[in-house]
Amino acid sequence: MRVKRIVSPDEVAEVRLTEMCDKFQARGYPEGLLHRQSNELRTKERAMLLEKKEKKTGEHVIFVTQYNVLSKHFSKILKGHWALIKDNLLHIKAFERPPMIAYKKGTPIRIIKCPCGLAYVGQTSRTIRERIREHKSAIKAGKKEQAIAGHFIEAGHNVNQLRFQVIEVVSPKHRGGNRIKTLLYREAFWIRRLETLIPLGLNKEYDLKPIFR
Repeated sequence: MRVKRIVSPDEVAEVRLTEMCDKFQARGYPEGLLHRQSNELRTKERAMLLEKKEKKTGEHVIFVTQYNVLSKHFSKILKGHWALIKDNLLHIKAFERPPMIAYKKGTPIRIIKCPCGLAYVGQTSRTIRERIREHKSAIKAGKKEQAIAGHFIEAGHNVNQLRFQVIEVVSPKHRGGNRIKTLLYREAFWIRRLETLIPLGLNKEYDLKPIFR
């Protein structure tokens, strides 16, 4: 459809449309689906495609799932191949548009990596974006008393070299319980497993006393 809109002469548009179909077929899209879509486009006038269409006001289906390190990749794959899924669900109107992905609330435990290979494990009640922004601000402000900022400053690392990854999301317990203890325990678990205590990493210490109170 994009080819028909931006390419004016019909002969050139036909060539471009064929090239586009070949590219999609090389990516693994079904040949039958591509033929149906291309034949449908050939019957439409370019002027019709250029007309401004009203935005659909229908609501997305909400897909609720638990966030993890592969969530972004999953979202890209789902949206990138939605045409294939939709083609098999033509009778279900709710699937005309890709679903809106929503993640269950939880507290993330993240690992922060520096260019020299050292890492830091930590948990936070704030969003990852806010916490990473705070780390970067501390580096720029020269706050050497903070573990991550101090290392980046002393090692001469650039703030843009800071990398992070969510390694676990601790969800609220359905039956209640002390969530702080759970967070501290999981944080200590990852510090031990990934060996991020000084001098192998950037974690100065971890305290398990609150867990046993």
